[in-house]
Parts: sequence; C-alpha cells; structure tokens
Amino acid sequence: MKRIFNKYIPAIFAVLLFSCVKLDPVSYSEYSPANFPKTEDDLKAMVLSCYQPLSSYGILDVQFWNECMTNTVVGAYGTQQACHTLAFDETTGDLTNYYKFASQISRATLVIDAIENSVLSDALKKRYIAEVRCSRAYLMYTLFDLFGGLIIAPIEILKNPLQDQPLPRSSIEETAAFIEADLIAAAEGLPYPKNAEYGKFSKGFANMLLIRLYLHETIHFTADGKVTRNPENYHKVETVARELMKPEYGYALAPSYTDMFTVGKQAACRNEFILAFPSSITGPNVHYWQLKVMPTNVGTSAGGDLAGWQTLAGDWKFFDTFEPADSRKKYMIDEYINLEGSKQDRSNPGDGLKFGPVPLKYYVDDNIIKQSSMSLADRVIYRYADVLLSLAEALVFKPGGTVNQEALDLINEVRRRANLPDKQLADVPSKKAFEDLLLLERAHEFWCENGQYRADLIRFDKLLEVILEANNGIAPRASKYKYLYPLPNYAIVDGKGKVHQNPGYR
Repeated sequence: MKRIFNKYIPAIFAVLLFSCVKLDPVSYSEYSPANFPKTEDDLKAMVLSCYQPLSSYGILDVQFWNECMTNTVVGAYGTQQACHTLAFDETTGDLTNYYKFASQISRATLVIDAIENSVLSDALKKRYIAEVRCSRAYLMYTLFDLFGGLIIAPIEILKNPLQDQPLPRSSIEETAAFIEADLIAAAEGLPYPKNAEYGKFSKGFANMLLIRLYLHETIHFTADGKVTRNPENYHKVETVARELMKPEYGYALAPSYTDMFTVGKQAACRNEFILAFPSSITGPNVHYWQLKVMPTNVGTSAGGDLAGWQTLAGDWKFFDTFEPADSRKKYMIDEYINLEGSKQDRSNPGDGLKFGPVPLKYYVDDNIIKQSSMSLADRVIYRYADVLLSLAEALVFKPGGTVNQEALDLINEVRRRANLPDKQLADVPSKKAFEDLLLLERAHEFWCENGQYRADLIRFDKLLEVILEANNGIAPRASKYKYLYPLPNYAIVDGKGKVHQNPGYR
C-alpha cells in the first residue's frame, strides 16, 4: 500500500498530544509520524484502537454503576450505596470517570478522515469506516445515556487543534441524530453476523444499538422536570427489530439461559449473542465480575468455588419476584458453605447474604484460581432476547398500539426458555399491566448483564419510584435530575463558559 496522506499526521498527533485526557499507551492509541499507518495492516490496527474505550475496564465499570441504580442489587457502602440511593453528586469521581473517554469521539472522527483520504480501495474504505463509525456510535451512546448531550467536534476544528476553540455540548436531539446517522451508515457497511469476526461489530450489533437509541428517545425530561414522550420512535424500533429477525442474521434464542453465562458452554449459544467480548487474563477484556460479587468467606457454592470482594449484593425483594421454576435465577446464589464449613442461607445469612443472594450471573470457572481469579467466560453485552422484548414493547406503545397477542407471544417466547408458562391476554388487561410485565421480564432476563435496565426504568419514568421502594422510602437525596450523571468539574472548566453542568448539580 502507498503512504496515506501525510497532511493528517500533525492533526491527529496534536489532538492527542494536547487532549485533556491521557490515553493508554497501546499501539495506535497515539499517533505520530513514526507510527502513522502506511499499510492495510497498519490501518487495521488503527481501527482496532477505536475499540479501546469499549474494553471491559470501561464498560464493566459503567455496567456496575448502572446496575447499582436499580432494584436488582444492593450497594451497602461507598459509591455503590450512593448509586443505590441516588445520593451521588458532581464530586462522585467514580461516576464522572467514564467521561474521560469523550475525547475518543474526536479520535474516531480523525481515523475516519484518514481512511477516507487513504489510497485503499473503495470497498475496504467502506468496511473500515463502517467499523469506526459503529465504534464511535457505541461510545457516544454510552456517554449520551449517562451524561446527556455531547461535544461533537467537526473535522475542520480537529485539523487545527492548536487553535483554542472550546465547543458547547450538542443538544439531546442533535446528539441522538448524530449517533443515529453513524449507526445507519455502519449497518449498511458492516457484514452480517455470520461473516463478522466474533467479538467485533456486525450489521446486527449496529441495528441492535439503533433499537436501544430509539427506545432511549421515546422520552425526554426537561430541566424543570417535565416529561415529553415521543412514541413515534416506536415505529423505528419495530422496523429495526423485524429486520433483525430475518433469517440472514441467523439470530435465535439459545436453548439454555445459564449456558450463556458458563465458560465452555458459550460457543453453543452464539446465535443469541449480538455482541459479546472474549475475555482473557491479560486483557484488554478481563472478566472479574465474580470477584466483585462473591462473599469473602465462600468455600463452595452451586455457582462455583471462589471467595471474592462482595462489593455489592443481591436483593431478597427482587429475588422473591421470580417465579419458583424460573431458570434465570439459578446463578443467584441463595446459600453456600463458608470457609469454616458452615451453611449460610436466608435463615443464617451472615454478612454474605444479609441483603440478598449473590448476584453471580456467570458460573465460576473450574480453574479460576489458576487464572488469577479472572474468568474466561465471554462478557455478554447484547442478545437476541432484547430484540424480542423491544419489539413487544413497540407493538403496544407505538401510536395506536394496544396490548395484543403478537406482543405477548414475543414475551412468552423468552419466558418459555426460562421454563415458565405462557402469559394470557387476560393476565394483562391494560397497557399499565403490560408495562409492569415487560419491565419485570427485562429485569429477570438481563439482571447484572449490561446495565441497561436503568435505562429501561428511566424510559417509563420509573427509576425514582423503584429506588424509593428498594430503600423502603428512605432516599432523601434521590431526585429525577439524577437520571443523568453529573459532568466532571474539569469538563466545565475546560469548556470556558460553553459547557454547563447538567441541571440539578452544582
């Protein structure tokens, strides 16, 4: 391959050099004339670097904090408790930390520009640009869901980084439209799942993220607390969900729920995985969820043998919402043998089960101690079950929609896999009853998985209600303005009057 145009070297290098955020020192995370891509392999490495903000070190933290803001788990101390009671503020550094990746939006923009002006074939350009646009959209959607409107720097400004030109955040509508455009373009250029490398983006994932974006935009909250609903977006949800159900995508529910979260059994479940990140001991995707949730005194348990840190616990009230035969609660460990050989259970909980069962989710690897206590189970991010439940929601809540048999059939398809009987139309006589059923099924299906249940509750304006109920009405600092995270203070300072804190925070 010929040299890619050198005129982009100063722009890319300067943006990274003068960024407020220090990037991890990995190949092609920083650019200079010495390592600027000269071949297709170099360009592949550049594209791969755009996955870096989405590695487990970032996404797992986001999932962890988001999960704490629901009723599926209990945070007993620290930031976990602040999340569980919505008591956090702009000084809660654990929550504002992920905003550091906002600078990577501009990096992706520069990578796209470099590809567009390279001498690669048009077919390769389309494929690589689609992958980078999908990466940018995924990062932006994650940040958008947490913080609201984002700074979107145009390429003209990025090529002149030494010129001090602070930019304001784009509006909610502008940010959503930008993400949507990226995902539509990515879906057009990315391969179908069967032709995509496992763990990388595909046409299926781009469309799944479009569904999540459209669901997100069915409701807006104004600064004064008013709610504006946009049910027209459910038409888009329906269209994309039906697209993902076409046979060329190859998606289907896995026969076993628990196999999807058991190392050694996940390969047989990949038809359900829309996005999963392979785990390794050394990274970039390390998997230490079991360590986060296992009690410190576990000897043996039905979920495997591992004493952990127990940074959060399950909730007995949530555990009791499962039907007795529901297989999705199998890895909620409600009893174990401690290191002293005694049984800990609900009647003798000790510290380990005081608040609820262990929200293990992933079975502990048999050889986990030899793996530095890190699991080799792939991290499941999005699954086909989400498509089915999203379509069911759209059919009921779109303009003119009603509770109908097709919507209930979609929910029942997910329930049957969990060994549960079908729900009948008589069981859901109203949209409110359907909403309650849908949210409960989402909680049971996706607990401790990707952190999106927080967004589901916000979408129905139920998060504050759920938090108050989970805390027996005692959450004095809880408020709806905390449906968004606070911006870090440095973002306000660096914005020089053009970037403002989210309403409600100081």
